[in-house]
Parts: sequence; structure tokens; C-alpha cells
Amino acid sequence: MSTNVNITSGGIRKLLAKYTAEQAVAEYIWNGFDAGATIVELNFEGSQLGKLDFLQVKDNGYGIDFNQLEKKFFPFYESEKAIEISAPVHTSLMHGKNGVGRLTFFTFAHLAEWETTYKGSGGMESGKIFINQATLKTYQPEKSANAVSQTTGTKVTFNNVKLSMTDMVVNVLPFVMSEFCWFLELNRARNYQILINGEPLNYSANITDRDDNVEILYEKNNTVFTGKFIQWKYPLHKELSKYYFLNSNGIEVYKDFTTLNKKGDEFFHSVYIQSNFFDNFNGGIEVPNNQSLLFGKAKSSPEYK
Repeated sequence: MSTNVNITSGGIRKLLAKYTAEQAVAEYIWNGFDAGATIVELNFEGSQLGKLDFLQVKDNGYGIDFNQLEKKFFPFYESEKAIEISAPVHTSLMHGKNGVGRLTFFTFAHLAEWETTYKGSGGMESGKIFINQATLKTYQPEKSANAVSQTTGTKVTFNNVKLSMTDMVVNVLPFVMSEFCWFLELNRARNYQILINGEPLNYSANITDRDDNVEILYEKNNTVFTGKFIQWKYPLHKELSKYYFLNSNGIEVYKDFTTLNKKGDEFFHSVYIQSNFFDNFNGGIEVPNNQSLLFGKAKSSPEYK
């Protein structure tokens, strides 16, 4: 049975005008991390003529629950502003909340096939979803009789790909490196990885300078902040330069822009700061002077300042 995506063709074409093939490929990688994946694979093969015979994005996330397909594949937005995919401001996930990112494959391929395994009410379940670029308003789900895997995850295979091997090497892979280098560094201790044809993405070529031994002590209560600074060679796309605040378990709880965005040429940077101070941090809340939060710390706390 085919099901229509609740968005007009005009809305989809607006995305087509905005998104390059490399941006679209990056969206599928983000979809994997948004689904709780720690490893996302980008696999491709070229022909002797230099064209791509195979292109796939695979993740070990929690899969696509067929009981939630309408939420995953029905973007309920029509305006150009609403369907634009942008980087979150104060958290590093979710990029693809409105589902439109799943439709961007038509910038580089004619057909997308999702094969997913998820944990259902009775155990592991699997299914496939197909979308053709000629009929983007329609997706075709096929529930599998039996689970094809005992672990959750999703792989998206693109057919009749319009990209060449040169496109991948010259455009897509450098874009992916700049898009995800800060995110992989943010989650380095948690072993997040992007594998390119089985090999971990090496983003060291994008590092101009780094200091892994930053330490700040707030002496009034002996609060210790440790961290690292990285200067990037290339821009971080929509992410820009930010502070990332991590709790004592190394998990991001908040992020914010540094004060040096767009104030200096080619000074692209990320600052990662870890402390037990952020174990109970309400970053977005501003509290007047001489007042404190009932629970947790805020940006107005003296330690933060």
C-alpha cells in the first residue's frame, strides 16, 4: 500500500533549490545519529567509467518503528521556512525533526530504499520503505514477515545514483568532514564514528591547532573545569564556532556560540568544557542577580561566568 507524504510538490522543489548533493548525503548521516546511532557507515562503489554503482548509508540506531511511520515520513510543514533543515542552536541533535531530510535523496539519486530493524512489542521486527524521486509524495512500506537482524539499525540504499566517484572524493567527503568533525570530537569519548567504506573518517586534516589541556579552577568552591580547544582549517557550515558543555559523564548538556563568530577571518573553532558543575545545569535559564535556581545551575551562576 502506498501512502502520501503530507507536503506539496512545490514545497519539495523549494528544498531542491536549496540543497546540494553533499548536503543531502550529510542529512542521511544525521538521521542515523538522530536515531541514537554511535556508528554511521557511508559505503560506495564506482564503476570503471567512474560512475557510482552503489551508495548506501547504514547506522546502528534504534531503527524506524513501522507504528511510527506517519511521524517519520509525514512532514507536516508547508512553508519554505518551516521545511528548511538547520543546525539546532543549543543541542547537537536533532537535525531532521520534520522528516524532510528523508526526501532530499532526489538531489543525487532516483530511488531510495530503507531497510530497518527495530524493537517491536513482540521482539525484533523489520521492514522496508521505498520512495521514487518521480513520486516524492508517496512512500511504499513493506513489513517483513520475520526480522532480518537481531540488532536494531537502518540502511538506506540509493539506486540510479547521479554522482560520480570524482563527486564523492572532491565534494561529498570533504563536506562530510567539515560537517561532522566537531560532532565526532564532541562524542569522541563515547566512540562515535563515521566509517567511510569501513575506515573511520579521519578529520585531522581539518585541524589547524588544538590544546587538550585546558583547566580552569573556580577557587571559591573548588569547581574544576577541564577542556580542549580546537581551531579548524575549514568552516563548520551552519554549526559555526561554539562552546560545548559536558557533564561529568562526558555527555553534552548545552552549547552556545563563542564571542568570536564572524569577527575574524578563518578562525573556525570549537571549545569543549567538562565539569561536574554541568551535571545539573539549566543553561537556557537566566536568573537575576542575588537569586538562584531552586534546582540546578544557570548561566548567571558565578562559576559559569
